[in-house]
Amino acid sequence: IIILHPGIGDGEEYLRETIRQFQMINDPRIAVENLPYNPPGRVLHGSSPENIKQIIDETHCKFCFDFAHAICAANSLGRDAYDDFAKYNALQPNLYHLSDGDFSAAVDHHLHLGFGNYDIAKILKEFTLEDATIVLETKHENAITADPWIKDMQYIKELGYKMNAHEKIISKLKEHGIDYKLHSHQTLISSRDVCECHDLGFNIENVFKTLAFQICNRLILVALHGCDKIDYKKMCEFLEIKRKEIEIANTELLKNLGYAPGGISPIPITEDATVIIDSKILEYEKIICGSGSGDKSIEINSADLLNITGAAVQKIRK
Repeated sequence: IIILHPGIGDGEEYLRETIRQFQMINDPRIAVENLPYNPPGRVLHGSSPENIKQIIDETHCKFCFDFAHAICAANSLGRDAYDDFAKYNALQPNLYHLSDGDFSAAVDHHLHLGFGNYDIAKILKEFTLEDATIVLETKHENAITADPWIKDMQYIKELGYKMNAHEKIISKLKEHGIDYKLHSHQTLISSRDVCECHDLGFNIENVFKTLAFQICNRLILVALHGCDKIDYKKMCEFLEIKRKEIEIANTELLKNLGYAPGGISPIPITEDATVIIDSKILEYEKIICGSGSGDKSIEINSADLLNITGAAVQKIRK
């Protein structure tokens, strides 16, 4: 993504020039970023959700949502910043710029997290899409190490903001640079739900279900084709355990890990999880699997799935 600031000038003709230049560039990587207002005589374009929507609608560019800029613009224009946040977020940002600052100011300072009075926890929880990228746009004079930005990340962790399983899985895929497609649909709890649901947007023949087991509190994720049944004897032989030593993962354990009903995925979110995928996966170039959320599924290359999960490939179907 290439982020561009829109232009300057008070009047429709100036905004039209910004739109003309975006159209002239005509690059699918381009994202427009919302800006502060900055009066008088130096009005910046993209200082309101309506401005940004017009630019997106007429140029079909991507969108980078900068929280600090939105706060400053709202203060300059006498608008409610949180109302504007919701309107900007409705435009489906492709990425976000996050920093701290003075919530009552019209000038942004891009402070490190904790050095201003922004409600960072509220911003992250209520005004970010689950599948977007969040970039720390905080500055530090003469920094010679990454320590200030490491502290920013620690600040987020200490807020108590806990990602659910779906968010962790999507974050993991992005971190490893793995291509995937996210399919949204009605909540699917079982294989029967998949078979009975129409217009899912993908071929149900490619669906691999994941079953969650536990040995004490260690999670065992077992994925196999949606039409197949698990052979418990084969699974236990591979794990070198007796059948009575393994049980279906209890609801409380899965809830604590952040899984939604129907959202079990073969992509592990804990370091000690064991992943087994049935050997039938080798017959498929791409498969559909759980995402941590019951109303979203992941389409992914089988080779990439095996790589990111570190799964053991075994014949465990009947």
